[in-house]
Amino acid sequence: MVKVYKCHNFRSQNVIQVDNEPVSLFAYQDRLFVATQNCCIFVYRVLTQKNCQRTNAFATEARVQQLQFNETGNYVSTLEVKSSRRQTFYAVKVYLNWQLATDPNSTRSCVRLANHDHSLKPNSISNDQLQVIDIPCSKEVTCISSCQKTGNLVIVQKDKTTFYQVVEKSVSNSDKTYIDVVPFLELDWSFVVNSISFCENFIAVTSEEEAQVVRLLYSETNKQTEDADILKQFPSRTRRKVSSVLSELSAGSDRQRHLDSSLSYGSKYGLVDSSRNSVNASPALSASSLNKLGFDAFNKIDDDENFVTWNFDETEQKEELDGGSFLGRRAVRKKQSKTVVLKTLNELSQRDLLLSDIPKHNDLRGGGHSTVGELSVITVLYKRSSSSTDSWKFIQLQPTYLSDGERLAMRDWYREIPFQSSVFSSLVGVSCLLSSVRMGTMYNVWTKTSDISHYKYTLEGKQIITDGNLLYVLNEKGLEIYSSRCNAAAIHNSEDLNGVTKAYPSADLEICLLGSHPFIGATQIAVADDTVVLLSKVESSTTKNEESIWSLYALEKCSVSELFKDMVNYGSKNKKSSSTTYLHMLKEGHMIVRNALIGQQTIDEHLLDLYRESCGLLGEHYSLPDAEDYKMCLPYYLMSGLSIRDIVRQAVLYKQQSKKTTPYCYGKGFGYFLNHVLFQEGEPFVLPETDGDQILEVCTEVLPGRLSEITLFSRLQTYNPDVSLKLLQTQMQHKSCVDEKHSPVDMVALACLHLKLCDPEPAHIALMSIPQRELTKICIQHHQLLHQDFIELSPLSQLMRCHCPQVLITSLVALLDRGMISLDLAIRLLQGTQDAEAKFKNNHIKEYLEKILEDNRRKYVFEEAAVLLSEIYMKRIIYLTHPTERSRCSALTQSKTTGYFGQRYSWLDELPPFTGLFSLRQPCLYLRQSSPTTVRKNNIAAPAPSVGKQNCPCALCHEDLLKLQGMLCSPCCSRTVVDKTLDLLHTSTSIQGDTSTSIQGWDAVWMLCKIRTEVTETFKVVVERYPAIVLSYGTSVLGTDSSLWHSFLNEVVQMNKIQAESPDENAEIYFKTFQGILKHLTDILELKDFLQILPDEGNMLFFLPYITKCQEKEKSENLLSSIIRKGGHLQRFV
Repeated sequence: MVKVYKCHNFRSQNVIQVDNEPVSLFAYQDRLFVATQNCCIFVYRVLTQKNCQRTNAFATEARVQQLQFNETGNYVSTLEVKSSRRQTFYAVKVYLNWQLATDPNSTRSCVRLANHDHSLKPNSISNDQLQVIDIPCSKEVTCISSCQKTGNLVIVQKDKTTFYQVVEKSVSNSDKTYIDVVPFLELDWSFVVNSISFCENFIAVTSEEEAQVVRLLYSETNKQTEDADILKQFPSRTRRKVSSVLSELSAGSDRQRHLDSSLSYGSKYGLVDSSRNSVNASPALSASSLNKLGFDAFNKIDDDENFVTWNFDETEQKEELDGGSFLGRRAVRKKQSKTVVLKTLNELSQRDLLLSDIPKHNDLRGGGHSTVGELSVITVLYKRSSSSTDSWKFIQLQPTYLSDGERLAMRDWYREIPFQSSVFSSLVGVSCLLSSVRMGTMYNVWTKTSDISHYKYTLEGKQIITDGNLLYVLNEKGLEIYSSRCNAAAIHNSEDLNGVTKAYPSADLEICLLGSHPFIGATQIAVADDTVVLLSKVESSTTKNEESIWSLYALEKCSVSELFKDMVNYGSKNKKSSSTTYLHMLKEGHMIVRNALIGQQTIDEHLLDLYRESCGLLGEHYSLPDAEDYKMCLPYYLMSGLSIRDIVRQAVLYKQQSKKTTPYCYGKGFGYFLNHVLFQEGEPFVLPETDGDQILEVCTEVLPGRLSEITLFSRLQTYNPDVSLKLLQTQMQHKSCVDEKHSPVDMVALACLHLKLCDPEPAHIALMSIPQRELTKICIQHHQLLHQDFIELSPLSQLMRCHCPQVLITSLVALLDRGMISLDLAIRLLQGTQDAEAKFKNNHIKEYLEKILEDNRRKYVFEEAAVLLSEIYMKRIIYLTHPTERSRCSALTQSKTTGYFGQRYSWLDELPPFTGLFSLRQPCLYLRQSSPTTVRKNNIAAPAPSVGKQNCPCALCHEDLLKLQGMLCSPCCSRTVVDKTLDLLHTSTSIQGDTSTSIQGWDAVWMLCKIRTEVTETFKVVVERYPAIVLSYGTSVLGTDSSLWHSFLNEVVQMNKIQAESPDENAEIYFKTFQGILKHLTDILELKDFLQILPDEGNMLFFLPYITKCQEKEKSENLLSSIIRKGGHLQRFV
C-alpha cells in the first residue's frame, strides 16, 4: 500500500542550453552527459544554484541510442545505431581521454578495435588525443551497462551477455602502455534479455516475462599461482597488467565477507533462500524432472509430504563449506540432529527459484586458457510475470557501501576476481528494483532474499530510477517521487539493532508518495548527486517536417536538512488529526538523515545534529500515553543524546499542556525509559538538586513501586533528602492504608535518608526493624550501600557497625567471595582513619579475618589473611585488655576448629597461663557473676578484680591466645605465619625483657612455632620446665620418627639421672613419664629401632619386659600378615 504524503520539493529549476535535440542522457555525481541527434556528446558540470557549465564535447560515429559513463574506468561507452534500407548496424564504442575533447568539430581522434595488438601502430595508442575503442558486435545489441566500482562493461545481444574489463597493456620490448577493453565472461540466458543491471558480482536481467538475479562466485582453486604464471596464459605478445591510470579499478576482496549467508544454498539448481537445499532436495523437484514434465510458472507444484532425510549419526560432527570452496567463504559447522524435519515449499518465491535456469557461462579470462579460480553461478532471485501483472520493463541493482576508500593491499586480486572492486569489503547491502510500468517491488538480495517494499504508480512509468533514498518515476504527466528502502535494508544487514541502545525503522515500512511534479512531455530523466535532469519533448506538426519542441531541465535536489524539515512540518500539521501520519513522517525523516551518514569519511556535525533531533522526536512520540511499541522510546531517546533532565522536563511540560491529573498521564514508554536509564550501570547523573527533586516527583507517578530503589541504587544521587523523605513517607503511608507491609528496601531507604539529615535515632529504629538476614542480602546485592566510592564506610555501615556488626562483617566476607571487595580494601574500610599500628585494637578487622579463615572454600586468601590475623593476635596478647560484658561467652564457643583453625594439642592446657582444662571453663574473674539482665536492672557497676590480671586463666581472658594456638596447630599453617609469629615474639622480648613475666603463653607459642622449624630445640624446655606434659608432648608431636624419639628420650634419661642424685617433688613424675615413653615406643617402633634408642647405661632387667613386649608385638604382626597372605593364596583355589 502506497501512502500519499506530498512534502517533497525541488530547491530550484534551471534550463540547460544544448545546441541540438538530446536523444540520450546519463548523469553521475556532478557530471551530465548529453547525446544529441546530430551525433555529438556534450559534457556538463552540474553546479547547484547556477547554470550548468559545458566542459567537454566530442563527436560520435552514429546516433547514440544509449549512453554510459564510468568513473572508475574514466571512459564513456555508447550504443550507437546506424540504419539503412536493408539492415540496422549496431556498434558499441568506448571513448578514452574524453577530457581532452572540447569541440566536436576540431577534436583529433583515433579508432581501434578492442582486444587487438596495437604495438605496431603507435599513433593508434597515443594519449594526447581522443581514443575510440570499437567493440565488434555480430548481433543486435539490446542494451549496455557498466559497474561504477569495478569499471566493467556489459553488452547484451539478445540472450547473450558479454562482460568486458578495461585493462592496461604494455607494448612488447617497450615501456609504452595503452588501454584496451577485453572480454572475460560470457553468459547465455534461457530468454531474450531486454534490460540489465549489474554491480560487483551481482547481475540482474529481465525479459518481458522473466526476471532473474544471479551471483557470480570464484573459488580459490590455484589461488597460489604466481603472477608471472598468470601473465603467461595470455596468447598475445602483449602483457596484461593493472593500469596505473585505472587505479580505481584495483579490485580487492575481503575473504571474511566475500560470501555471506546467501551462499549456503545449493548452486546446482540456483536455490537461494529456498526451504530445501541441494542435499535434502526432493528428487521429484529437481530441475531435470521439471523440464521433462514441462512444468512452467503457472503449474502448481506440491512438495512430497512423505519425503524425509534420515540421519543415524548422532555423535560425529562434520565441518564443510556450503557452495564449494568459494573465495572468502567461512566454514560453517553443521551439527547432526536426530530431529526429522519435513521440508515444505511455503513461499512462491522459493517455487520460482526451482523453475529458474542457471545461465551457461564461458570464462574468457586468459584468452580461453585455464585461469585462476573456478566460476560458479547461483540464482538469488527469479520472477515471472503472470496474467495479473504487466510485463517487466525496469530492473536496477542498488548497492550500499560503508566506505568508498579502496584497500590497496587487495589490488593483486584484481586479475583473479574481476567482479570485485577495491571497496568490495565495505559492501553491506544490495537491493534490486524490479518493476513493470504500473507496479514494482524492491527486493533485498544481499543476504536472505526478501521483498522490502511494493510500489503502485498512479500512471504508467516511462523510466524508473532509485538512488537509495528516493525512487523517481517518470510518467506522461511529469515526475513522481517515492520513498525507497535500499539503504534501510543495508543498515539492517550491517548493524546490530538490539532495540535497547540502537534502533531503526523496519525496512518493510510502507512506502509513500512524497511528491508529484508536473511536466509536459516528460521523456527521460537522469539522476546525479544533487540534481535531477529531465528531458521533455512535444511533437509539433505545424510544419511539413515534424519537429520536436524540447527542453532540458536541471532540478536541484533539496538538501537532507530541508527534506527532513519538510517531512516533520508536514507530519506536525497532521499530528492531532492523525498520529499515524505524524509517526510515519518522523520515521521517513529519520531514515533520510540516517542514510545520509552511510559511507561518510568525515563526520558532518550538521547531519549529526539532525540525526539526534530525529531520534529525540521519535523518542518523544513513543513516550506519549497512546503510543504503540512504547519500548522504542528507550533506544531513540538514548541515541538522541538528550540528558535525563531535558527529557523529564519535556514530559512534565506535556503533562501541563494536556492538563491530565490521572496517574496514567505519563506514557508507558516514558516509564520504560526511566526504569532503564536510572538503573543501568554508569556514572551518577550530574544534576542540580532541583532537577533531582523533579525527577523523584515524576518517579512517584511513573515508577511508584521503585521510589526506595531509586533513592538507594539508581544513578540519581543529587536530590534534597528532606524532599525525598517526604515522598517516601507518603508512599509508605499509602502502603499502610492498603494493609501492605513495608519492604526491607523501604526501611533501608528510610534509614539512609534519616542519616543524610543527621538524625541517627530514627535511622536506628528503621534499621533494627529489618531482619538481619534480609539486611545482609540487600547489602550483598548492592554493595554500594556499604561504602562511599570505595574510600570509606558509608553512614549506613557506620550505623550497622554500632548496632549489628555481624551483618556488616558477613556482607564484606560475601562480597570478597564474589570478587566485589578485596581483602585489602575491606580492611582499609574497616580501619578508617585509625592508625595502622593500632589495627590490633579493631575488633571488626579481627572478626572479619576470622570469618574468612573459618571456611575452606577461601583457601585462595588463607595465606594473606592468616599472616594479618596472627600479627593481630600477637599484639593483642602482648597488650592484653580486660574483657567486656558484651564479649562474654564460654571457652568452648570461643575455640574454632574449622577452616584454617586446627585442634589444639591437649598438653597446651597445662602450659601457662592455663592450669588445666578446668581453668579454661571457669567463669572470668573480671565479670560479675550475675546475669546481664540483673546488672542492667540494678544499675550496678562491675567491681574491680580482686586478683591480679595474670592470675585469671579463663578462656575469655585468653581468647586470642587460644585462637593463635589453634592456627599454629592447623595443618594449613605455613612457614610464613610461623616466621611472622616468631619475629613478633623476639621483638616483644627485646622490648619488655623477661619472657616469663612479659607475655603470657610465651613458651606455648614459642614451642608451637619451633615444632614446625626446629623441634629438637623444644625438648630441653619441655623436659626441664613442664614434666607433666612430657609424655603427651612426645606422643602428639614426634610421631614414629625414631631419631627424634632418641633425642627426646636422652633428655628424659638425663633428667632422671639428675633426680636420682638430688630428688625433688617431680622425681616420681619423671620416672613414670620415662616408663610411659618406653611403653609407647614398644607400640609404635619395630624391635630393631626400639633397641637402638635405648640408653647405653641401664639395667637389663628393667628394659627386658619392654623388649619382650616389643618382640611379641612384632611376632604377632608377622603372624597376622602371614595368615592374611596364605588366606589370599587359598582363596584363589576355592
